[in-house]
Amino acid sequence: MNRFFAKNKGLLLVLFLGVSAYAHVTPMVVVTSRAEFIRYSLRRATHFFIREIDSHSEIFESRHLHTWHPRKSDIHLYVGRDTGQHLVGAVVFLRIPSRHGPVEIGVAYDTEGTILNAAVTQVGSEPLTFLTPMLSHGFIKQFDGDTYAAKFSTRKLAPKDKTPLTQYYARVIVAGMKWTGRIFRAEILDQSRSEIHP
Repeated sequence: MNRFFAKNKGLLLVLFLGVSAYAHVTPMVVVTSRAEFIRYSLRRATHFFIREIDSHSEIFESRHLHTWHPRKSDIHLYVGRDTGQHLVGAVVFLRIPSRHGPVEIGVAYDTEGTILNAAVTQVGSEPLTFLTPMLSHGFIKQFDGDTYAAKFSTRKLAPKDKTPLTQYYARVIVAGMKWTGRIFRAEILDQSRSEIHP
């Protein structure tokens, strides 16, 4: 056994370094629970359903157009209905990878695709350090009231937040906002503009 380690220590070192680099994942911090975000965002809803996304959805067909695309496991879609079973809105949770760990955003839409609420719901403890200043200045809240098809940008980032890492995370959030819009359009609007049965 010792002879094996002696002969292969170079290979083992490479494997160890590779695993260590991959394992640079910080623990997730829950900023707002999904349940709390859904209830607050879709206040008129009395019933909530998980909406399963088809693996053959058009969301996954356009992956060659973008540098990053979500996997099915990165997306959680919920719909809310009122007592008459009419659609009130939908919430998309999207986990986005970043240099220092994942960032999850939650975006709530009404039936026409207007954003009711947008927030960072979970984030790695390391990216949280860079996100906190911009979030406290309302960066993601600026998108409330926009539509799913808005041209989201980092323009409204506060001047004091314009450090390289904060700008990087602003771009991560903007990319996520664009993807939630595509997901909402493909999975909610394009399926039916009135009644949607999960």
